Order: sequence, then structure tokens, then C-alpha cells
Amino acid sequence: MSAVPHSPSVTHTASPDTVTPGRALELDVLRVLSLVAMATLHLLSTWRLGTDVEPWASEVARSIHDACQFCVPVLFLVSLVLAARRPKAASGASRSVMARVGALARPTFTWLGLYWLVGLVLQSRGLRSPWIFLIPLGEGPLATAVLAVHLWFMLVLLQMEPLVPLVNRAVERLTGGRASRAVALAAGVFVLKAGVTAVMFQPSRAALAGWLGLTAPFWLDLMVLGAAWPLLQTLLPQRPSLGTLAVWGVLMPATAVMLDAMEVRYWVAQGVPDMLAHSNWRVGNLYYSITLFTAVVVHKDWMLPRLSFATTSWLMRFSQSYAYAFYLAHALFLITADLLAARLGWPPAPRLVFMAVLTFGGTAVFLALLRRAPRLGVWLGMR
Repeated sequence: MSAVPHSPSVTHTASPDTVTPGRALELDVLRVLSLVAMATLHLLSTWRLGTDVEPWASEVARSIHDACQFCVPVLFLVSLVLAARRPKAASGASRSVMARVGALARPTFTWLGLYWLVGLVLQSRGLRSPWIFLIPLGEGPLATAVLAVHLWFMLVLLQMEPLVPLVNRAVERLTGGRASRAVALAAGVFVLKAGVTAVMFQPSRAALAGWLGLTAPFWLDLMVLGAAWPLLQTLLPQRPSLGTLAVWGVLMPATAVMLDAMEVRYWVAQGVPDMLAHSNWRVGNLYYSITLFTAVVVHKDWMLPRLSFATTSWLMRFSQSYAYAFYLAHALFLITADLLAARLGWPPAPRLVFMAVLTFGGTAVFLALLRRAPRLGVWLGMR
């Protein structure tokens, strides 16, 4: 069931996010915005590690970094909402799940291998990158496990795929098609997430919390929200107005930003490792992400008609065909930019511009080249 009959949509039949009869454009907008935010926070978190970056500049970068943390929950939620809209197959359900897992696994493990090679090259030259995690398992370079840090998202998404049909069926039975039950269920999993993070986000359990965030059950709240979204959306204002803009577009996101910042300060004061305290795994960031997601959905009838046809076409094409490839590939160009910038010895401001241009521009050129080689593109994340 869709509560957005007037939204621009497109029939899409060749990806793990297949949906019939149409696909709401606001989800494509949210996915593209999240990908840009994700690459931005990766860029800033790398740049601010420079020893010559002024403290005030580092704090500004950290603030922008934290503001971009909505990206991961929103990316998950877009995929999960699309999954809830898939037609329910009367037969061959497990085959359909395996096909989607295969479509995600092929580029994920291809890039794991490519980043493994990058890690070995860096190790052989005595270089390091915050985006390549080396785990020595024995003597020699080949006895080193190499993990590309940002690929955790794809590994969680792979785990989610077999669970999504089960969660969708459970939500359907528990709600019985009633929006009030969907609200209660969503509130329940939100409280559960708050309890889990309160227990796990402690200095003594930080390592375990890090591993827990790499498992799909940790993101059960988003899976439930995605499954319940068709019902929850019926409770949202159906027509945007100045009132909805004040409440859903300003007040709720502003409140979420303040609560999110308060949670970060709390975890830092508790001695939680910096990476975890500022992570997008926190319950405050979840609330912040949901408010932004909802604000876009509520005001889609204001925003989307103002987009030109060319912009609309590009957003849909990028979201549906290039999103995973962008996510998988951008860190390669960020690593390259970081290493080159260090050799050039530029001051922080020009270095940041150089890294931004090479990261976004290099990834864009790479995707344009992949478009000319569709068979290779399938293995590298294009759909």
C-alpha cells in the first residue's frame, strides 16, 4: 500500500530494489542525498586527521561530520521501504531472496578483493590509510587480513536480505493493517534499540558494541520501520503547508539535532571511544535520521515538482543504477587523494579542496567509464 499516489515514480525491474508498480522519486532523492553526505563525512573525517589542521577547523569539520551521520540509517531505510513494496511472491520466495543476495554479494566481494590488494600495496610501501584495516595473521604480506572499513554497510545489507521477508511478514501479522499498531511496534523497537545501546555503549563494552553493529539484528528497528512504513505513512500529513513545514520541517529536525548532539556529548563524557560516540549507530542519530526522512516525505509535493525533468531523470538513474557502485568505489579515490595530498605538502585548506575534487570527481569519471562496460559494471556495483 502506498500513501503517495501523486508522487513522481518510475517502474524499475532490474535491481534488488525492484518494486511494482512504481517507485517514489523522494526515495531516490533521499538515497542520493545520503550518498553525498556519506562521502562528505568520510572526506572530513580523513582530512581532520592532519596534524596541521587548526583545532577550530577540526571542530567545524567534526560538526559537519556529525550532521552528515543521517546517511547510513536513511540508506538502510530507503532499501527497506522499497523491500516492503515488493510484490509478495506466492512461490519461489527463497529463490527471489537468493537472487537479491547474489546481486549484492557479487560487487561486495569483488570490492573486498580489490581493497585487499590495495591494502597489500600500501603495506608493502609502508603506507597506511584509515580506510584500510590490516589484521596480521602470520608472517608475510599474504598472511594479512585486509578489510575496507566502509564496506561494513554492504555486509550488513547482505545479512538483512534473508531477514527482510521474515520481518515483513511478522510486522504484517502484528499490525493487522492498523496504523496505530504500527506506531506502537515502531515505538517498541525504538525503545529496544535505546536499551541495547545504553548497555553496550560503555567503555568496557565498546569493542563488543562495534562488532554488534556489524550484525543485521542490531538494525532490527530499521527493518521494522521499513516494513511498517506503508502504514505509518498514512498518519503523516498528506498535503504540505506552512504548518507542516514549521512542525515536520523545522521543529522536529531541530529537536532531533539537539538531542543527537546531547547524546554525543554524553557518550564522550562517559569515556566511550571517539569513533563509537560519534557513530551513526546511536539511537539519537536514528531519531535524527528518521525526522529528516519524514520531513522529505511530508514535503515531497512541494519539492519534487520544482525539479527539472533533467534533474529528475538523473536522480532516478543515479539512485537506481549507480548508487552501490558509488558507495563501493568512492573510498578508493579518497585513499588516493589522501596519500597524494600528503606528498604534495599543501596546507589544510587547499588539501581539503584537492581531496574533495579527486574523491567526487574521480568517482564520477570511474562511473562514467563503467557505463561503457556494463558487464564489468555488474561486478563493480552498477545495476
